[in-house]
Amino acid sequence: MKMKRFLTTVAVVTATLALASCGKTIDLEGYAWTATVNGTDDEGDAVTMNIAMLCTSKEAGTLFVGSSYDDDPMDLGEALPFIYKWDDNEGTLTATYSYFELYKGTQTVSLPMNYSKTTGLVVDWGALYRLGGIPLNPAGLTLEKKEIYKAASLKGTEWALEYDENPRSESLAKDEARHYNYTLAFTTASTAKLTLQMTEGDEESETYEWSIAYSYADGVGEMTIKDLTWGDTFTGYFYLPDEKTITFCDGGNILPMKRV
Repeated sequence: MKMKRFLTTVAVVTATLALASCGKTIDLEGYAWTATVNGTDDEGDAVTMNIAMLCTSKEAGTLFVGSSYDDDPMDLGEALPFIYKWDDNEGTLTATYSYFELYKGTQTVSLPMNYSKTTGLVVDWGALYRLGGIPLNPAGLTLEKKEIYKAASLKGTEWALEYDENPRSESLAKDEARHYNYTLAFTTASTAKLTLQMTEGDEESETYEWSIAYSYADGVGEMTIKDLTWGDTFTGYFYLPDEKTITFCDGGNILPMKRV
């Protein structure tokens, strides 16, 4: 009987340890891991950096990184497709980073990740910072866990962003301030159109258009965008933080648009 009780005790302890171990392990798949951090970039300018790491599967996802400055109403930013390995609360995210403005091609960058009850999910952003992909290198930045919002269909939806370029900018006089009005219309389940109406001072507005072919799965959209004015074609990404907002990234800028 004593031996039976001993074996039973061992079995109970073993099961308890197994459950405790499982309870400490987190799963990244199916969640958008987000954070916002304020700081000063290398040139001394105040900047707000927004991060959304969407793990759409057990092995891959898309990372959105945006930078907002007071004197620039449009966020700078990139959307980086990535693959990742995650085991026992540690892993590595390997992203594809492209130099949109400088046309230097693409590079891969590896970002270590780890999780603990004390720190939460933390990503080491140093490699991306050194490449110039982000303006800040935050240490110990904890990412918040959110469900990925997945729209049933985008067909027939319209989105808009409207703003004035800051007239206090050194390069603009008040009568030269520009007004921007972006609209994004998803015409079918695979095509969309982005339109910009720009007005400078009292002059007539100018219209610019982009045609978009897109796919949408697991909460993230991938786009082939064609500039109908200049004929350039490039890749972009988008996701919906919620049913009323879309984050549209053309590879160099991020448009936070509202549903209309």
